[in-house]
Amino acid sequence: MKQGLVVEATVVDHIQPHEGDMNLFWNVDNHQALCKLCHDSIKQKIEQKHRTTGGSAKVKITCTF
Repeated sequence: MKQGLVVEATVVDHIQPHEGDMNLFWNVDNHQALCKLCHDSIKQKIEQKHRTTGGSAKVKITCTF
């Protein structure tokens, strides 16, 4: 939207990684809609950074495309 584009959200992403916890997996308050590009690039880079520093964090992002 920043660039005047509207991109369809095609991925339901987990704000906090569920890591197998089915309650967290299905909790709609833990879901955010992202386009595939944002999910597969921006979100994954942020989560990887948190994993390498020894933790998992809630990562709520706004799609930039």
